[in-house]
Amino acid sequence: MAEALNAQVMMHPLDAAPVREGSAAGTSADVFGRTMEAVSIVEIEDGHVIDTGDHVLTVLHVPGHSAGGICLYEESTGILISGDTVFADGVGRWDLPTGDVASLVASIRKLSTLNLVDLYPGHGPCVQGNARRSLEGALSYLGGY
Repeated sequence: MAEALNAQVMMHPLDAAPVREGSAAGTSADVFGRTMEAVSIVEIEDGHVIDTGDHVLTVLHVPGHSAGGICLYEESTGILISGDTVFADGVGRWDLPTGDVASLVASIRKLSTLNLVDLYPGHGPCVQGNARRSLEGALSYLGGY
């Protein structure tokens, strides 16, 4: 897809190596019976700013689902692109090779301090207008961990 769109693939350094190396085991592609081709990666870290021309997104390092998990936050609109960290009605798995529930709890707490309006997760329904409710639900769910 990156080639077709002439786009860069950006990742946090803690998740980049298996993708850069094309490791099916390191990316969990093998769980789905798939292989993984090596991909060129541009490493981004907490605080990195991505200006698309229409949106100015700040990278937030949010480990838990994976060690190098990130979200993209636009402060001016309250938009959060949350990947697999938090969903409309749940959180991402932490039983993956570099996942960690304590880190996930800390990351959800970090996100809950933001002025969130809309939530766009990696999959599942989006939340428009009250993203804070999803964070509160995630913290409630994770309260047992």
